[in-house]
Amino acid sequence: MYRIKTRGYQTRIFSGDTRKVRIPMTELPIAPVNRLIRQTGAERVSSDAVSALAEIMEEYGIKVAKEAQKLAIHSGRKTVTARDIREARDILS
Repeated sequence: MYRIKTRGYQTRIFSGDTRKVRIPMTELPIAPVNRLIRQTGAERVSSDAVSALAEIMEEYGIKVAKEAQKLAIHSGRKTVTARDIREARDILS
């Protein structure tokens, strides 16, 4: 299998095969996300499912981080703390 990165997407080209699969690139590594899904009891997990969960996790993480940054600024700090993250999570829930 060969991997080519193009404009925010990773294209997987399987050797000896003509099919290409475009997978959105995320900041999260795929293997830990795959392990999280398997910990729920899933025996098999498609790469599309792993990519979809990674995207969702990244989107939610960015929302929490932005809210935490607002809380830190409101408190007169430049540093985002674990408390800010937890409070942001509670606000968004």
